[in-house]
Amino acid sequence: MFGARRHYAVPRILHQAGLLACFYTDVVATQGWPRWLRSTPDSLLPQSLQRLKNRVPAGIPMSRIRSFPWFGSLHVFRRSHSRGAVAAARENLRAADVLAQKVIAQPTFDPRHILYTFDRAGLALMRYVKARGGFAIMEQTAVPLEVYQASDAEERIRFPKWSNEPAPPNLGFLAERERAEWDLADLIICGSDYVHAEIGRCGGPVERCHVVPSGVAMPMFAQIKRGEGMRFSGNSQPLKVLFVGSVNLNKGVPYVLDVARRLGDLIQVRMVGQLGVSAYGVSQLEQHVELLGPVPRGKVWEHYAWADVFFLPSLNEGSALVTYEALLSGLPVVCTPNTGSMVRDGFNGIIVPARDVVTMCEVLTRLATDTSYLEYLRANVAASRDDCSLSCYGERLIRCIEHQDPAGIHRRSDR
Repeated sequence: MFGARRHYAVPRILHQAGLLACFYTDVVATQGWPRWLRSTPDSLLPQSLQRLKNRVPAGIPMSRIRSFPWFGSLHVFRRSHSRGAVAAARENLRAADVLAQKVIAQPTFDPRHILYTFDRAGLALMRYVKARGGFAIMEQTAVPLEVYQASDAEERIRFPKWSNEPAPPNLGFLAERERAEWDLADLIICGSDYVHAEIGRCGGPVERCHVVPSGVAMPMFAQIKRGEGMRFSGNSQPLKVLFVGSVNLNKGVPYVLDVARRLGDLIQVRMVGQLGVSAYGVSQLEQHVELLGPVPRGKVWEHYAWADVFFLPSLNEGSALVTYEALLSGLPVVCTPNTGSMVRDGFNGIIVPARDVVTMCEVLTRLATDTSYLEYLRANVAASRDDCSLSCYGERLIRCIEHQDPAGIHRRSDR
């Protein structure tokens, strides 16, 4: 795989279950030339190398990892110098195919093992494995590209002054790649019911899709103590509403603004995340919400501790990990079904239709005025938040793989 998806959660989970024969990736900080970065102060490194320095696959033995640091470094350079979205996307596909050939050439690679790869990154490997009778798993980490692009085009029409970059070009060749991977995969793992449904809407093989909600390993969130400063009966302060994520059209940011404008002093909205809207959008938001921009990762928990509820009216997500963080933090979550969360409507949060500002206002008004209902949701969050942990995600993932793989346990890595 490329990068450090979810801090290497999947290969670590597979190793802990005895299912990891070998983990192939482009570059890690613990092998090859990047090792010298670990002894270099961050102040002497550009941001790109600081990020590489943090690519440490903890919990996975080095003997199980095969990386290609010079190849990975060249890919990063070529992608960063690509001109436009099309060129960058084609570089990603080129690199995926080159990495596949490098993996196939490794003596540790056995096509009889289960192959686990990610969307738009493993087509060449899937073809090689399937041609030799192997079993291929593909994780669909996001909604199908054609769904995302259609939604993005609609939002740009609705809010023409909000985007801070030109409309993306048609990336139909990526959508074709996605469909080719669906056709080959024996098992498609989806992070949410929403992703599963959208694959079906695109004509994909839903019979081979299985939903495995994700999880997060963030002890700082689980340790947040609810009580002081929280809303209880008789509390007349505004409802503290938190949004965490990229501040852009896909996250439903104009709808957050509309809700904040309509409800006025009844709620206090705080937005944390990288700004991805135009100067016009920023100016509109600043009139009605507390717009903080990005904060250090280690400081995000302070904002979860501040809030009464979490609000994310996204239009398209694979499975928004910030909703897992919010639930682990003890916060009821108000979100759309498109967010791909583990929220159970009316139990540990409330599901609202995408773009439905009237319903969003009704829900937040009730939470601001009916403290007993807010306390009910909060109690259910506390009772069920372990479901959002990384350990529970690991159990769900391994159970899914072992149930679907017809060869089962005999493919374990120690055999």
